[in-house]
Amino acid sequence: MTYEAIMDMKYLDQVVNETLRKNPPFGMLSRETTLNYKIPGTDCILEKGTSLHIPIYAIHHDPEFYPNPSKFNPDNFSEEAVKNRHPIAFLPFGAGHRACIGVRFGMMQVKLGVIIGLRKFKYTLSPKTRQPIKLQSKFFVAQPEGGIWLNIESVD
Repeated sequence: MTYEAIMDMKYLDQVVNETLRKNPPFGMLSRETTLNYKIPGTDCILEKGTSLHIPIYAIHHDPEFYPNPSKFNPDNFSEEAVKNRHPIAFLPFGAGHRACIGVRFGMMQVKLGVIIGLRKFKYTLSPKTRQPIKLQSKFFVAQPEGGIWLNIESVD
């Protein structure tokens, strides 16, 4: 498996990104303004030093950006869909100079893990997994209530 081969797997990228959209690792970002900022189209000014909470989960589930947001749809990350959507509508690892510095490495590890895992094993949901999956709201990092239980069988 080469880096180039993994980068050519466009649908895998779409699936991973759609998973991150539906279940972002963090539900919100906290930031502080460094300058006064007038919100376009309003008379509201955010003064320098104002604390902001950016609701990642809400943005990722906004039907303005993602039609039928509760449905898992990898086509939300087709080239055309991404091109036609505001770039800040997808923030699983933040954005700008404060974005996660390990995102490329982490994404490569996830994709490689999925590829290797699917080559050797078959996965099905255990009846122990609650459906639909609900995220616990009391934790900083998203966690499913009751966990996700899988049945794993070797395909060899």
